[in-house]
Amino acid sequence: MSGRSITRIVQVTVGLSVVGIAIGSVLGAILGTLFGLRLRDVGFATEMWPAGAVFGAAMGAGLAPVAAWTLMRRVPIWRAIAETAAGTVLGTALGLIVPRLPAPWLGVLGFVVAATRLWLTHRVSRSGAGAQTG
Repeated sequence: MSGRSITRIVQVTVGLSVVGIAIGSVLGAILGTLFGLRLRDVGFATEMWPAGAVFGAAMGAGLAPVAAWTLMRRVPIWRAIAETAAGTVLGTALGLIVPRLPAPWLGVLGFVVAATRLWLTHRVSRSGAGAQTG
């Protein structure tokens, strides 16, 4: 592998991480605020959005590049972003609805489930004939 290839891999990985930080922090802030509302049952829980943003950014920074390089290499980028974000929101929503479930970690689980589903529907068949469609 040439130095140019390694440089390109690092650039793509950093780019994926930056996208994960951006989307994770926005989703984390919104979902953290909703989580705060569930905990307090009063008013607008503004004190939870910074914690949600930091948690979302940290998870996005790590999960986005790992999932992209391992599970979603053949997935269009818009689908990878949109569907893992939707999985995150759905997982967190489940945790917000069912009080005993850990909402932030269910969001992470939702991301992983969405990424895995994309991997299963976009992997190349063993015969090399092309991508399977779901």
